[in-house]
Amino acid sequence: MQLLVTKNIDPDFRSRLLNLGCAVVEYPFIRKKALGYTLQNTSPNWIFTSSFAAKLAAKLPDGLATLRNKKLFCVGKKTAAVFSKNNQKVVKIAQNAADLANFIVKNHKNEAFSFFCGTLRRPEIETHLKQHNIKLDLHILYDTELQPKTFTNPFEGVVFYSPSAVKSFVQNNDFENKTAFCLGDTTAAEARKHTDQIRIAKRPEAAYLLIELKNYLNDQK
Repeated sequence: MQLLVTKNIDPDFRSRLLNLGCAVVEYPFIRKKALGYTLQNTSPNWIFTSSFAAKLAAKLPDGLATLRNKKLFCVGKKTAAVFSKNNQKVVKIAQNAADLANFIVKNHKNEAFSFFCGTLRRPEIETHLKQHNIKLDLHILYDTELQPKTFTNPFEGVVFYSPSAVKSFVQNNDFENKTAFCLGDTTAAEARKHTDQIRIAKRPEAAYLLIELKNYLNDQK
């Protein structure tokens, strides 16, 4: 299968794709750029929905020391791993932003939160917490820039890791004769605006994405 992956992937994952019989092309359809930021006026509870934001927060002056005094709420094991490797406890790891927002509303409705994120983000955290009058302040750590590019290759599959990558892809490409392989429901929701040929990893992790690709290839036999 000719496969387009919409970001640069690690060599191990690429090898696993090749072992499945995929011819892989990588191109980063989005670029994340750190913005100047200084820690100030934050709440006791910190929310992270991306590992990039987590890494940036940890690298801030006094970031790790400050984090130890906070309750951390994350989307995805990859995001939480940024903190757990530094022996920092994460209160909740959710599969997506909607699930995390629901957990906070149910279990922490009388507390205040700081959301560390980028310029492009899913609306669930802000919308849901606002609807339930939960105090939330935003801390924008990075900018997400779309990097569209036209591909004429006869790709059978396209791997997406974020809704932003889908938006960037469709600027110059279409889904004709292509299946979208999505890491999570929020990414799939964006892809579904353009195609119904979608396969979704059961969990937002590379291993489950690989399983979905393998299942798809087996279905084609």
